[in-house]
Amino acid sequence: KMSKVTQLFRSASFVPTSGLHTGSIYVHWPYCAKRCSYCSFNKYILNPERKGLKTPWIVPEKRLVNGLLMELRSLLKISRIESVTSIYFGGGTPSLMSPESINSVVQELSENLLKNAEVTLEVNPEDISNHKALDKLKEFKDGGINRISLGVQAFNDQDLKEMNRAHSLKESIQAIQNACHVFRPERVSLDLIFGRNDSQTLGSWLNELEFANTFGVGHLSLYELTIDRGTPLWKDRSSGRYLSPSEDLVHKMYLESLTKVRSFGFERYEVSNFALSEFTQSRHNSTYWEGGEYIGIGPGAHGRLVVRSQEDMDQYSAKDILCNNTSHLDYSGRHTSHHRQERVQTLEPHEWVREVELIGHGTRRVRPLSPLDSCIELVGSGLRTLKGVNVHNWSILSNDLGVSFKDLVLYSKETQRLWKEDYIQLSQKGLSLSDKGMNITDYIAACLVSNLVRMEQELHKS
Repeated sequence: KMSKVTQLFRSASFVPTSGLHTGSIYVHWPYCAKRCSYCSFNKYILNPERKGLKTPWIVPEKRLVNGLLMELRSLLKISRIESVTSIYFGGGTPSLMSPESINSVVQELSENLLKNAEVTLEVNPEDISNHKALDKLKEFKDGGINRISLGVQAFNDQDLKEMNRAHSLKESIQAIQNACHVFRPERVSLDLIFGRNDSQTLGSWLNELEFANTFGVGHLSLYELTIDRGTPLWKDRSSGRYLSPSEDLVHKMYLESLTKVRSFGFERYEVSNFALSEFTQSRHNSTYWEGGEYIGIGPGAHGRLVVRSQEDMDQYSAKDILCNNTSHLDYSGRHTSHHRQERVQTLEPHEWVREVELIGHGTRRVRPLSPLDSCIELVGSGLRTLKGVNVHNWSILSNDLGVSFKDLVLYSKETQRLWKEDYIQLSQKGLSLSDKGMNITDYIAACLVSNLVRMEQELHKS
């Protein structure tokens, strides 16, 4: 008699491997030195301010890295990813990892990693701004890193303090200069946040962009501040201690940002991301936006992958059963003929590493994605990009959904209007948005997703 877990795994069909399958790897390092007031990511503070507080979530680096390597081997084995196009070390604050730890992950992938693969490390400015920073950066580079994403967030000391960032303006400047020196400016990306508070003006924001451009970096990520429930900033806003800027001002900041960075030579290739050339674009993030396959390892990491074979999945689930450790796993999701999975790893580092050591991975949830699920994700992410959603990716993920781009756009009067008024663009290559369409991406994507859901319901009725 098959176990419930095995039955659930067999509810999905699997596509045999043919040719060379590519994908990306996301590595989550869960620790931070401080808790930023706006951050809702899965992170744990290494040095809590409360003395005597027990810290079971702190796992020794060597043990955590061994867990990362073990989980990577396990998930690579069951995935059909044979060639790795990018690795991204995110967090948390992965620049708190030792260069040796980073190198061990890169080396684990040495047989899979393409020669021109992009290997990005998220870095906080305070970690590479002291007198030893150049040596540390060189060690990161020797360890396999070839791109730096630097979390500057603001060129304003007061705003950095209010966001509870650990660095200063002076440290940001030094960190950018150090990163550009070791990795070359075109391999450095800066993260900046606008709409930070009610005292930030349009003029001061544009001045920050001018200042950012003086470093000659190849990539900018410009994000509107979002305030998520449970963050310190959410509590401050609820109590009146924090005041948000007006929506009109934030929208104007974004539109004026486009004009400003374009004057520097940057192209908006995604709603929040700007590059000087195709070479300086984030290839790793493009995997997400284009509906590619990627493995997420580490506490709380997410992945989207296709399982290699039925036999691999049976063997893998048997491992869980033999360890009597399946009660914590959630294999939810309706029966589907599609082969793509969403995988979410256990959040807490100490629980995650225990599960990895027991069964080879810390996957907390596996959800089979139907063609509709995959297409909804692809519309939501792909339309954020200048390229849009191409026909090839759509045909792979839509499987037996039977919906063409033209049918999708013509389904409702509202999306017909958006097409006629040149917000939506249709071509033989696929579906994309015009420049003005990208300014209202979320609205257009919501309209098209609504069409998609209703069309799928009608197909099932017929």
